[in-house]
Amino acid sequence: MTTKTKILRIKITRTTAKCPLCGATAKRHSTATRTLREVGHSRPAALLVTYSKHRCTACRRTFSVDMSHLATKGARFTSRVRGCALDLVIRKGLTLEAASLRMRQRHFVHVPMSTIHDWAAAEMEGECANV
Repeated sequence: MTTKTKILRIKITRTTAKCPLCGATAKRHSTATRTLREVGHSRPAALLVTYSKHRCTACRRTFSVDMSHLATKGARFTSRVRGCALDLVIRKGLTLEAASLRMRQRHFVHVPMSTIHDWAAAEMEGECANV
């Protein structure tokens, strides 16, 4: 039996944005769409994020509107999915296989063991740097 994925549409578009490089005001250049896998409650969920891209007239840099509150740059999963998986491995001590299985069974999102491993390694490396 297949479960239909719930699609949540989010728009993060601005007509102007401040350039992260030089601080000048940049006009919207275009829009783009990004799909992020999200924690589901009764079925799989995904965020379909429409965001704006801007081009700075001062430094000629092209950049996207900030989406760091949803996910890291280039990520396919939301920060909430990453947090849940890391909680299972680091704080609750589950194996990568058990964490991947629990994410699929309880949160309706498939996160490969290798992805959880990479997240945990980055998290542990960050903690070691803060000591």
